[in-house]
Amino acid sequence: MPIRGGDELSVLYVDDDPDLRSLVATFLERRDDRLSVATATSAGAALDRLTADVDCIVSDYELPDTDGIEFLEAVRGEYPDLPFILFTAGGSEAVASDAISAGVTDYLRKGTGTEQYAALADRIVDAVEASRTRRQRRRHHTAIETAQEGISIVGADGRFQYVNDAYAGLYGYDPEELLGEHWELLYPDSEVEFVRSELVPAVEAEGYWHGRTTGRRADGTTFLEDHVVSTTENSELICTVRDVSDREARERKLTRLHAATRDLIEATTVEEIATLATDAADDILEFPLNGIHRYDEAVDGLVPISVSNSSRELLGEPPVLTDGLAWETFQRGEAKVYGDVREAEGVLNPDTPIRSEILLPLDEHGVFIASSTECDAFDDADVTFAKLLAANVTSALDRTAHARKLELLQERTQTLMNTSSVDATADVAVTAAREILGADLSTFHGFVERDGQQRLEPVATTDTVHEVFDSTPEYVRSETADPVTASVWEVFDDGEPAYVHDTNEYPEFVDETPARSAILHPIADYGVFVVTSTTPRAFSQTDAKLTDILASTLTTALERVDRESLLRDRTAELEAQNERLERFASIVSHDLRNPLQVAEGSLELAREIANDDDGYDGDNTADDHLDDARWALERMNGLIEELLTLARDGERIDDPEPVDLAALSETCWRSVATAEATLVTRVDRRIRADRSRLEQLLENLFRNAVEHGGDGVTVTVGDLEDEAGFYVEDDGPGIPDDDRARIFESGYSTSADGTGFGLSIVHEIVAAHDWEIAVTEGTGGGTRFEITGLTAAE
Repeated sequence: MPIRGGDELSVLYVDDDPDLRSLVATFLERRDDRLSVATATSAGAALDRLTADVDCIVSDYELPDTDGIEFLEAVRGEYPDLPFILFTAGGSEAVASDAISAGVTDYLRKGTGTEQYAALADRIVDAVEASRTRRQRRRHHTAIETAQEGISIVGADGRFQYVNDAYAGLYGYDPEELLGEHWELLYPDSEVEFVRSELVPAVEAEGYWHGRTTGRRADGTTFLEDHVVSTTENSELICTVRDVSDREARERKLTRLHAATRDLIEATTVEEIATLATDAADDILEFPLNGIHRYDEAVDGLVPISVSNSSRELLGEPPVLTDGLAWETFQRGEAKVYGDVREAEGVLNPDTPIRSEILLPLDEHGVFIASSTECDAFDDADVTFAKLLAANVTSALDRTAHARKLELLQERTQTLMNTSSVDATADVAVTAAREILGADLSTFHGFVERDGQQRLEPVATTDTVHEVFDSTPEYVRSETADPVTASVWEVFDDGEPAYVHDTNEYPEFVDETPARSAILHPIADYGVFVVTSTTPRAFSQTDAKLTDILASTLTTALERVDRESLLRDRTAELEAQNERLERFASIVSHDLRNPLQVAEGSLELAREIANDDDGYDGDNTADDHLDDARWALERMNGLIEELLTLARDGERIDDPEPVDLAALSETCWRSVATAEATLVTRVDRRIRADRSRLEQLLENLFRNAVEHGGDGVTVTVGDLEDEAGFYVEDDGPGIPDDDRARIFESGYSTSADGTGFGLSIVHEIVAAHDWEIAVTEGTGGGTRFEITGLTAAE
């Protein structure tokens, strides 16, 4: 039944389940009308609204931002006596044990039915009442403890009636020396006026005063004191005094340290941050012997970047640290404080003048060192301030490193937007991964499909890859692929990145790769960006986001390179077409015009002779002129056919097929009028080509050799030994050096009957295959054509 009456009890209930949160709050308030229940969805939200007015916290164990134990520890750090009840369905004996160790007030398992809420309400009331009782007792105890130090009683006449040892000791007197003396003895003149005019009237009016005054010791020195004065019914003043000079000094240090932190935040370089930090340690924390060493991957050691002048004067130029206590602190990431470093295991110099030392890691950036020539020179406050400074330095270095990463990313993005090839683009990306992310084993593997097999082949790699691997990894799609290869293909197929914090956490990866952490990022249909490191957990969430940006930029850059490549190809094709059109126009206007005029003139003469009675025109008959017309027409027909061939041969080859070069050479030789010429084949090669157009190439080369080589010329087709190609050579008179540069020009011929298009057609066919052709002197002094850049047929 509901319980009524009594003081209100403020309860903060923390649970991420909105329905259960509302249900529990409702049942608790119905069970006991003293309970006023506020709710929160998470530990963070609860801590934000936690005040001294809260009487009890009830929390679930499983919270979205932490667990109930960590939440309890956070509460205990601020409110050590606040009742805290763990009310959870997901607990266990281990959780219960941890909760008890952390100081939980009560532990209650969630069940079924509404009876559990009545039990919970009763537990809350009991815990709060017990806490209030403990606080009351503690206040009494504190009063007693306070009365035993720094307390005095001053009579109505202003003279001390009682002082304890602690009070007298603050001012440098024995208690007996102060009894009967006026309180003015303990204050400088300026402070006496304040006490008379403000402090005493305030006590007489309010019965109580609390503030800070300046006390004067027996030796004349002064100190800041926290002063509480209250009055009794007999007009006596009860004075409680504490020396707060140290606290005031710490507050001043903290204020100055906050100001120095603002400077650290505004610093833009590592060197500037380190200098500000060592200056702050010297001027504010009064650590004259201090320095910051930064980790340098190039030397794998801690390099001094800022050291105080006092340290240099005492110790000389600081060395690069690759072992010793500072190196151990950096490696382990654990702060160390030594009262006497000579007694520490691993000290570099047992004869060092240094005795005390504070060593604080700056995460992956380096280490902060504060030293003293005296043993046990640093107290807890010194260590706390040093840690605060180190934390601020670490944050500043993190910010600078992040800013530098973003700056590098912007620079590399701009570079990626101006690359002109896939290789260059991929090289910029893997270099950026090394520079920005510290990914020493990074590659871009491009997708290719060749001879029915799909591969992810390395396009660009960091230099370290070649040092670590015997050969750069290549990932071939296979049902029996190793785990690494299978993972890379899975990323490519799914189009989703994969993040591996430590390969040793995955049994299938152990001994499969030297990489310990990795980010595998798909790059559309182009391939996979593999960002890896030999260090486990090398990449943070920020690094993952930077990799996403870099991968997206790489994809965009590759798409741009593709578009620009297509545009260049199309432009080249259009330019080639325009060139051919210009050549055709020239041939039509010149080369075809001449035989056309011959044909027209010959026909006119033949017509005139036919109309003449004697049938003669000098020595020529009508048949003679008709023969001249036939020759002209045949010449025009040959020109037109070769013009059409040139037009077609300017087109690219898109679907090559395997061709036996020796067999095709024999076939082409039989198609050419070779008279007494001889063909020799020394070729044993199958290549990928357009058979029809390769036939035209060979026939034109054979025809050129026969026409210019003379009777009985020998033509040889053979393999090139050092290159993927073949040659066609003859043992004729050869081509003069001055003419070689022009032989592939359309219309150029040294023969009166030649069209000048045969070798031009050869050149166009070679270009359409993406091959190359060169003309040199033959082995026997004739002409040799070498064709290279071929693709072998498997």
